[in-house]
Amino acid sequence: QSRENKADSKILLLDRPKRYKGIEHLSEIVEAIRHKNVMRIHYQPFNKSEAKKHTVHPYFIKEYNGRMYLIGKDIHPTKESIFLTFAFDRMSEVLKMNQTFREDELDKENYFNATIGISLTGEKPEKILLQFEPAQANYIKSQPVHHSQKIIKDTASQLVIALNLVINYELMAMLLSFGDKVKVLKPASLADRIVVAAKNMIRQYETA
Repeated sequence: QSRENKADSKILLLDRPKRYKGIEHLSEIVEAIRHKNVMRIHYQPFNKSEAKKHTVHPYFIKEYNGRMYLIGKDIHPTKESIFLTFAFDRMSEVLKMNQTFREDELDKENYFNATIGISLTGEKPEKILLQFEPAQANYIKSQPVHHSQKIIKDTASQLVIALNLVINYELMAMLLSFGDKVKVLKPASLADRIVVAAKNMIRQYETA
């Protein structure tokens, strides 16, 4: 590495891992997507002790939060085939088959349109109202939570925004990351889930 490149590396600090885990599968997956080849994937979810074999019709790849994901149709021999998200770092084996498939109609550009992150629940998007403290207002206005964000109220005492989103794990994690700087006004079901999570966090620190 040249002296100039070393100097530049101290100027530009990228907030991402130096290497995506599972990136060795990328070329095989890209080729399968390009030529519409069926794939055989050995996949081990975080909540399972053993890997499971999946027959997959690969559609596209998405990056989120330092990880790569394959979105594809999981072909089941007896049950209904459904679209799933496969994390590259949970794949232990990837094989491109000679068999090809015909793509279903899928709006790839808008597949995650009403979603934060990559967790799809199958539920429809809901109108979400969030109230932020003034200290967060400029940050939220300059760095919108989601492209559907609309400002409902902007005063010296509060900022209220509306979002149209599917309620999923990533949304919950984002809201909890704001701590006491945000309040969920609607829907009540989401507010209740935040309350439960907050109470469980308090229990972690309570002494017997």
